[in-house]
Amino acid sequence: VLEGGNITFTCPGTFLVKGGSHPFGGGGGVAAALPVLPDQLVTPATEDLQLEHSYHDAEGLKGAKYSAKLSNGETRTGTLDGAGKATIAGVPAATMAEITYGPAEFAFKPKGAQPNPSHSTATGNATSSALVDKYAADMQQNNKT
Repeated sequence: VLEGGNITFTCPGTFLVKGGSHPFGGGGGVAAALPVLPDQLVTPATEDLQLEHSYHDAEGLKGAKYSAKLSNGETRTGTLDGAGKATIAGVPAATMAEITYGPAEFAFKPKGAQPNPSHSTATGNATSSALVDKYAADMQQNNKT
């Protein structure tokens, strides 16, 4: 049993020590070697969170607003640059984020899009009747073949 500076041997039977002599020296001590500790608090590690948002044709959503809700409860907001990118600096390491984006500052226009020759912006009864007549004529022609 170790208690304070004493050692007490306790056993269920006889404690027997055999030997020519039993020299027990006095107490000894050695100073513990402690590592040098920093003089100031260690700041937690941070990372930069890179955002990139683009259409399917790789055109960035220029000027779109974003909101980043971090897992530590903090919310950061900003605007994407001309390439649809942004950097959120100083995010605590290993932090998760839920990102939401607003619309871009311009209307999306697909690259290389061809106008539909059958599309008309004109509306009204005459236009609707003409479409129904065309559809009926196409159906009659398909039924004859």
